[in-house]
Amino acid sequence: MSTILKFSEAASMAIHSMGLLALAGDSPTTTKAMAQALSVSENHLAKVLQRLAHSGLVRATRGPAGGYVLARLPQDTTILTIYESIEGPLDSGTCLLGTPVCGGNHCPLGKMVSQVYDLVSSTLGNSNLLQVTEVFRRKSHEAQSNSN
Repeated sequence: MSTILKFSEAASMAIHSMGLLALAGDSPTTTKAMAQALSVSENHLAKVLQRLAHSGLVRATRGPAGGYVLARLPQDTTILTIYESIEGPLDSGTCLLGTPVCGGNHCPLGKMVSQVYDLVSSTLGNSNLLQVTEVFRRKSHEAQSNSN
């Protein structure tokens, strides 16, 4: 089934890996540990983490006790900031049909594209990493409860 709104694998990895780092607090977490926890490619995750480091969202520490930690507090990091560090600025107006033959001036879908952009931008901008971490904690607690 096709999805109208879908994040890239890299953006998904970025948000989820930062959620894991938020759970870890000040303890550095390795790329390998995060890749295993997220069931993703370690090489792809390493590239995503490099982009997050370049954006100033995470810090890397080398050495045997090294890994990644958050560079900001989770409550101060919006999901929009994470998304844009990977994908660039959120695109506000592309044709849903792929080819804007009409020029977009009188398209019956044009208003919807604008409304969806506003909703997505607002939701991502008002959601923060702390909220992602709370979901992770809840899921972890549920998993522990179900295994007992």
